[in-house]
Amino acid sequence: MQYVFQCFTGDLSEKSLADAGSLLAALRPFHEAGKLKAVMAGWSLDLDFYRQMKENLAAWGVPFYLKMAVFSEWNGYEGFEETVSAAGGGASSHVLSSEETFEFRCPTSAHNQEEVLSLYDRHFAPIGFDGVVLDRIRYSSLVSGLSGMGCFCERCRAIYHRKGLDPDQIRERLIAYSKGAAATSLRLLEKNSDGWKVNDPVLDAFFRVRCEILEESLGKVCAAFKERGLSVGLDLFAPSLGYFAGQRSTQLGQMADFIKPMLYRFTDAPAGIPFEADQLRQALGDAAYDDYIRICGSEKDDFREVAERELTELGKLSCSVYPGFEVNTVPPIVRMTPERVANMLDLVEQAGFDTIVPSWNLAMMPPENLKVLN
Repeated sequence: MQYVFQCFTGDLSEKSLADAGSLLAALRPFHEAGKLKAVMAGWSLDLDFYRQMKENLAAWGVPFYLKMAVFSEWNGYEGFEETVSAAGGGASSHVLSSEETFEFRCPTSAHNQEEVLSLYDRHFAPIGFDGVVLDRIRYSSLVSGLSGMGCFCERCRAIYHRKGLDPDQIRERLIAYSKGAAATSLRLLEKNSDGWKVNDPVLDAFFRVRCEILEESLGKVCAAFKERGLSVGLDLFAPSLGYFAGQRSTQLGQMADFIKPMLYRFTDAPAGIPFEADQLRQALGDAAYDDYIRICGSEKDDFREVAERELTELGKLSCSVYPGFEVNTVPPIVRMTPERVANMLDLVEQAGFDTIVPSWNLAMMPPENLKVLN
């Protein structure tokens, strides 16, 4: 098994939360065992941290990627165009910490896209990264409820019109469902490579178009990074839940060198399967949640069957797939044990994958958990 280790260094501030020397010491046994495929870290502006990491990893012959948020985590930066919810104003967010607020910006804004690239050019290009791994490449998930899905700024409204949708009809439907109608009437009919089919034709078309919009916007960002000579990876939700945040793994995988689906079975926070599944229940209702479980797998044993089915579907994709699962312990959000790490490692190996991303922060991975991997 090969590993692409991930480290979170904090928000866009000058000081990294991580210590390069400690991370390199933790990585060395994997390098010496020939199991260290790459390392990703981001997204603080502590350039000395990245220089030290890059110098050492280059000596080892190990690629170093910048982990970079795209449509979120821009707190303190002026001029970014926010998303406008169906109810007006910004969508509610799930504030995990001062470094991770999950406040999303409009993906269709050319200014927002250009500012992401400008940030890279101004601060990170001199480091000589081998690639970028793009994170927060989505809309707000169901944590914002149905009224917080998508964007209804004037630019996005025009796009809906151009794609044959009525933005006012969509807004009215989302607001009505957010007041309780979804609990009795919304159903998930089937799931395929293009996402979910829902029983409301207005929302069905809206969910699909939302994905198309995100793919068009992200495609421009990915192309621009590739023009800079960088490899591009994408950090994605588990496919069965990503659709409700505007992600389709099949389509997004075509624009990247690899994708990292977050198969977080034990995380009670955004991107965690139990967390997002519960948000689905709250936003779409019990009947839709029952449909999800029936189609995607049981919630028993910490959603093990869901993860198994996700891995089976991911194995059919034509792009490189590096599944990610929790190895760090961040109470009370996630408490990983050696037994849980071994459980997930076994699932991924049985599914035939040869590269994984131990997630999501090397600096918080207990030695006993890392020992299971090596």
